Amino acid sequence: MAEIGSRRRSFDWQDTLRQLPKNEHQHGVLGSEICDNLKMQNLESKRLRFRPFAAADLAEFWSLDTDPEVVRYLGGKIKTQEQCRERLELIAGHHREHGHGLCFTQLKTTGEFVGRTGLIPWELDGEKLWEVGYTFARKYWGQGLASEASAFWISHGFAGLPVEFLVSLIHPENAASIRVAEKNGMQLWKQTEIKGLRINAYRINR
Repeated sequence: MAEIGSRRRSFDWQDTLRQLPKNEHQHGVLGSEICDNLKMQNLESKRLRFRPFAAADLAEFWSLDTDPEVVRYLGGKIKTQEQCRERLELIAGHHREHGHGLCFTQLKTTGEFVGRTGLIPWELDGEKLWEVGYTFARKYWGQGLASEASAFWISHGFAGLPVEFLVSLIHPENAASIRVAEKNGMQLWKQTEIKGLRINAYRINR
């Protein structure tokens, strides 16, 4: 996991929600055109397949945020189902506005949900940038899946985004995520705080 819980404050999330059609905003239905756009892409790594989240994925999405160990370095707070539904709508807004965002990540062999990974628009210390985010269910820790997903999104990000670097934002005590970042060529860029939470920003240049 590089993802930092409820910290998604880059750009204007409320404005993003206002731009979503009313049925998506009020009922939590993710836009079909968003899904159609991503379904056109063959997004997969050696063991993983990546697709857009759908409203029906709320239970899987929420399962990550109800595990104390998973959220330990994501702000440490258990999320309600409604909070997770709202986050799914925000993610839909990212895909709509930027063509990228967190994705439902599953095993290719079984289709099992393993976590959420992807490219996240973010603003850090006044600078707009893109984060490689990865959060996995505890059952799938220690299998190299985070490293595989991170490597995929780094490659995909540089291929599809006009950026000179990508980052992962990691709690300084999260040794596992730091190892993932370093394994994929990221180096410590700077230390900062997000909503009072200490964060190490790891960076990889194009």
